[in-house]
Amino acid sequence: VPADQDEVPGTGRAVACGLAALPEDLDGPVVVTSGDVPLLAMSTTHEFIGAAFGLFGLVEELGGRTAVEVMEEAGLGAGPAADYVAAHPELGGGEHLYLGALISDAMFHIPLLGWARARERAGSAGTWLSRFAWESPATGLSTHCLDLPFAFDCLAHPYCDHTLRAVPPQSLADAVHGDWTRFILTGDPGWRPWDSRGDSRGSGRIYGDPRGA
Repeated sequence: VPADQDEVPGTGRAVACGLAALPEDLDGPVVVTSGDVPLLAMSTTHEFIGAAFGLFGLVEELGGRTAVEVMEEAGLGAGPAADYVAAHPELGGGEHLYLGALISDAMFHIPLLGWARARERAGSAGTWLSRFAWESPATGLSTHCLDLPFAFDCLAHPYCDHTLRAVPPQSLADAVHGDWTRFILTGDPGWRPWDSRGDSRGSGRIYGDPRGA
């Protein structure tokens, strides 16, 4: 079955999915391996980049500090922090956006890779990873749940005007929905599944990246 990244509980030890209840003594996050069930997982590029700061009022907590300074205070070296900021030129609208991107990586993108590795170690069926990168012209970002109208090919629904706040490309919906449908019918969306033994950089698909990456 397709799975949105929301369903990923973390990157801890793998637990086979079955009829039995999970042990009560589990400590820490769990990855459900689902045995012989193939898995298709997708996240968006920017996920909680704005919501994290809007919900928790963390913009004010910056106190005039730069994102690099905050990252350094949190334990990230000056070099990697500067490199991280430089890798996100699309986020030049505020220092908090870089930190929001880092939160999104920690909450979504890195756990997704951990999930794929855990399933592989457990001998589960194939795991296919993808990232939705189309950015709404209204925000310049690809945020949480922006992928869903494309995945379900419902761009004509009136609510999409509120969600996408732009004229979305039907060709992109055709691509995402087509891959999801192919996966449901055949168990293979059309690209290589995750394989840490090979070139893992190619084990995934990016939809609608404006930078062509």
